[in-house]
Amino acid sequence: MTMSRPARLFLLAILASAFGYILLLLAIPFLGLGWHLFHRSFIASNGCRIPVPKDFYVSGSVQQPTMWKYTLGVPLLKRPFGMIGIRPGPSGANFEIENDLENSSPRIIATAQGEGLTLRSTRTVESGMGKAFCFEFSEPIGKYGITVRCAIDGTPILMIYGGDDRFSAEFYWTVQRISRDGPKPSPNSP
Repeated sequence: MTMSRPARLFLLAILASAFGYILLLLAIPFLGLGWHLFHRSFIASNGCRIPVPKDFYVSGSVQQPTMWKYTLGVPLLKRPFGMIGIRPGPSGANFEIENDLENSSPRIIATAQGEGLTLRSTRTVESGMGKAFCFEFSEPIGKYGITVRCAIDGTPILMIYGGDDRFSAEFYWTVQRISRDGPKPSPNSP
């Protein structure tokens, strides 16, 4: 029994689509490598120079970039991933740990708890801009991973990590190496 020409073309189209989808799934973990080949290993956002960890790629706007790291099988399978988001603070003013921490801590914790997260720990991390105060939250049961939110002293940004716990070290590496984009203003300038 032979197939008609339209049936063969239909079958060929289905096979080509399935093959293309499989190639796309295999390519997703290499997006970070491709991004690093075409861009430098840093991005500039909100007056800061932010390093992009190996195997992460960047998407989004300059004001709110997001870095992603995927493993083989995403998005078809539930596989580990990492996401680092850079978000400007609500007021747009620089975060001052000494002045703002007491006011911001309850708000950051309440927002996360409203999202179903549980506070796991807090820590202070040294960054290229000064200190970063970080809140680490556990995801609800049934999901895997953690969420970390770090307010960086002297910057208007809040850095957010979400994803598998094994990629959180790359997030802290990024926080520690953030620096000012351009020359530091002199204390005598208005």
